[in-house]
Amino acid sequence: TDIDASQPTQWFGYDIDISSSGEVLAVGAPSTDDGGSNNLGMAVVYTNTNLLSAEHVDLLREIEVFPNPAIDQLVVRFNIPREDIRVTLYDVLGKVRFQRTYGNTEEVTIPLHDLPAGFYNLSLTLNEGRRQFKIIKQTH
Repeated sequence: TDIDASQPTQWFGYDIDISSSGEVLAVGAPSTDDGGSNNLGMAVVYTNTNLLSAEHVDLLREIEVFPNPAIDQLVVRFNIPREDIRVTLYDVLGKVRFQRTYGNTEEVTIPLHDLPAGFYNLSLTLNEGRRQFKIIKQTH
């Protein structure tokens, strides 16, 4: 890894450093020996290879959902064609009101005409991760 222990961040006596990839975090804690001097310590190293890369985060940000508020339908538009898109619409009580998985597409239309006016939570699950939107359904 590329953790630079000579430049850690001090936080309440703890030394914290993270690799530039974000996959390795090192935390050092001061400790004392029996004589009371601070010449001992401990370090804990955490690794995480399941972090979303900046590329994945950008892909999730480039999703348009409109119109909002909506009346009859909601459109979800992606910046590039996507595969395996799971779209789930929940009401305020958490009940699934719409769910469907789509294949290779740049745009998804969600019918709302049978739903009562109110607030909904739209969940989009893609290979890059999950993104949620608050939706308002209005009457005609």
